[in-house]
Amino acid sequence: MPGSQQNQYLHTLLASARPFLRGELETIDKNLPALVSVLRSVGAGECWHKHGSFLDHLVDIYRILKIWKAPDCVCLCGLFHSAYSNSYVNLAIFDPNTGREVVRGHVGEAAERLINLFCIVPRQPLIHEDLLFKYTDQELVEHLKLSGISLKNAKERGIFDGYEAWRKKIRSLLPENGTVVKHIKTGEDVLVSRRVVAVFLLMTIADFSDQIFGFQDCLFDNSNGRLEFSGNSFSSLWPGDGKPGLWVNSLSRMGAIYSLIVREEEILIEERKRGGGIGVDKDRDEDLELVIPPVFENCTRVLDANDQILARDLYWEAVCEGSKTGLEKAEELLLSSIEKNPFVGEPHVVLGQVYLTKGRFEEAEGEAEKGLMLILEWGCPWDKRMSWEGWIAWARVLCMKAKEKSWPQTSWGILNLGLVNILCFSALEPSLPSLSLKMKILVSLRYLMRRTVASRRELVCNPTSFIRGQLMHTNTAAGKRKNFLGLYVGTNHVGVSLCDAKSSACIALWPPLNRNKDMITLAKELKKLTEEHKVWLLVVGRPWITEKCNRFEMVAKKSMEEHGIAGFVMCPVEGQDENHSKDEVAMAESFIKDLTNTGVLTGFKCIYYTARVFVSPWTMKRKIQELKLARDPRFIFKDWTELEDFHAMYASEFMLMHYVRYFVIPFLEGVDCTIKRRTLSAIVEDEISPNVYAFFLVPC
Repeated sequence: MPGSQQNQYLHTLLASARPFLRGELETIDKNLPALVSVLRSVGAGECWHKHGSFLDHLVDIYRILKIWKAPDCVCLCGLFHSAYSNSYVNLAIFDPNTGREVVRGHVGEAAERLINLFCIVPRQPLIHEDLLFKYTDQELVEHLKLSGISLKNAKERGIFDGYEAWRKKIRSLLPENGTVVKHIKTGEDVLVSRRVVAVFLLMTIADFSDQIFGFQDCLFDNSNGRLEFSGNSFSSLWPGDGKPGLWVNSLSRMGAIYSLIVREEEILIEERKRGGGIGVDKDRDEDLELVIPPVFENCTRVLDANDQILARDLYWEAVCEGSKTGLEKAEELLLSSIEKNPFVGEPHVVLGQVYLTKGRFEEAEGEAEKGLMLILEWGCPWDKRMSWEGWIAWARVLCMKAKEKSWPQTSWGILNLGLVNILCFSALEPSLPSLSLKMKILVSLRYLMRRTVASRRELVCNPTSFIRGQLMHTNTAAGKRKNFLGLYVGTNHVGVSLCDAKSSACIALWPPLNRNKDMITLAKELKKLTEEHKVWLLVVGRPWITEKCNRFEMVAKKSMEEHGIAGFVMCPVEGQDENHSKDEVAMAESFIKDLTNTGVLTGFKCIYYTARVFVSPWTMKRKIQELKLARDPRFIFKDWTELEDFHAMYASEFMLMHYVRYFVIPFLEGVDCTIKRRTLSAIVEDEISPNVYAFFLVPC
């Protein structure tokens, strides 16, 4: 896949995963939060299930199917797939005799029908004995090749040959009009259409990939990696050693059979259409769309069982013994693992970290992006010691650092990695093409107001602890626009920071925008940011960081009714007067006026805000030294002024954080937003110390 196409594909994958990563279930389906609440209310979250709770598993299956773009009824079947219990598990959270109407009322008739069928068919015989075990691996590889040719001939040339070996076999196993199975509880005959069997294959791929890890391999003696459920080691202790499970070969074969069914269905319908037959035969469930999941290269590859075992063991040795054997050996092991099994993402991600540590940034970026793509495609982790969300966050950190061509050189530097910047992967965003060329965005996600020795190693001790848990539950604007964009208006540059209402994080962007370019271009860059990140309020000001902090004086007061903000202007340095502060406000006002006159920026409110920040020289220099030791690219050039460069990095973020802390939250809680002089004095007395700097904000 060419680089530009891969970037676009990765962006699309990330966009489909983002609502799940952020917990924004209502944006996926307005009814989804209520459905999850229903499952929670009947105790699904209290049921054990393989490597977590039953509720977690149900939501995971919904997520996987949704990322694979399965129809809504299939995704909802995944969400409730064992609700009546089934042939594998005894987890009936709804009574199949009396609860079907209840479930139908929640998910609809089509989804409930699939849920009921899924819970009454003998899935082990249907999927494994009647399909999977009827093919050799080599036979599946050959039939995939032949079926691709047959489908092309049918659609492009109208050639149909029902006597081809692959077609004869799939139709003998799954006839055109479906197959009859026995109800697992009553023994009655149940007709299951071929397309529904295909859907159950798809769901089983999702189901097994989410739940199987090393514990099940021990439980069923899956030493050959073919997942035949032949063993009976019932004394195996849960959770075992946590190794990735040997399920990839089995699921690659399921995917191959699924592809054969889909291709046979397409050929059948194409032939009927060309012969003037009916369009959609609902008796055969032809209105049920069959989507191809992206795993195993769109279900066209079969992984050898022995290669799967070798790949898993090589990976395990690399990640568990790497600290003893060294990076060279780890790289060798991971490359071999990937060669044996190229269909899972975690080995790529770990290899990406190896390359970052060795300073091989281009190779690191390629491996991290490949790993991220595969983990997103699966919708669940292969190495289940870490969550899917955790693997994605870590892979994105690696991608970001590879693009920056930097990697921490200290243990504290590794721990300080965090992300996840909501602007990360801006280079992949089609809506920000010009911005990505002009801004190499570096993330600074910092946890704030930590009064521990460890936290004092960080200069940026922002007040997130105060904001966290409050900003997320506020409604700061009409509609869904809730974020704030802070602009530091400098002489030559405009510093930009974003406060995201969901993550409760203030994020500084680097480098700042160039103020010397024409105002229309600058306005367009800002407009892209405001649209992409749902910015409601533009907070413009002239914050400054200083090492001196001698005098504070209230010099102006404005009404909230007139200006939408209340407070005072401070003169933090001896010798500055009210006119100096007013000049800074005038510069911010002039900048806003120029932006507004372009006619480009619309749809959000603008306010002026100023902050004064006192930083002890010792604290600032220590932080800068840490950044230098970590080879932070912002501090590698020779000629620079410490205070000025530090100020340019953080001024807009300080301003924005303090606007949120001292104005937005008190306002939302109904507190008088006018900061009294005595409150200011308390801040000065409490927060200035040799090691912890203090902030002084100025609404003006």
